[in-house]
Amino acid sequence: GLVLLGGEVEIIEFTIYNRWGQKVFEAEPGKTVWDGTVDGKEAPSDVYVFYLQYRLPNGAAQEPVKGEVTLLR
Repeated sequence: GLVLLGGEVEIIEFTIYNRWGQKVFEAEPGKTVWDGTVDGKEAPSDVYVFYLQYRLPNGAAQEPVKGEVTLLR
């Protein structure tokens, strides 16, 4: 998991969507980093939306984080 401030953060959900709302990535055990591909092919340069929900080491689930990331090629 992600280590933050000396503790391990549990990723509850991490998904990335394209501008049309299609899911292009969903985290799963052993695959928590998006490599910029969709179905094995390079995703086009564009703005993508991410949704992240995580739990702190003390067990407290945090409010989901939503944002945008720009993929440039």
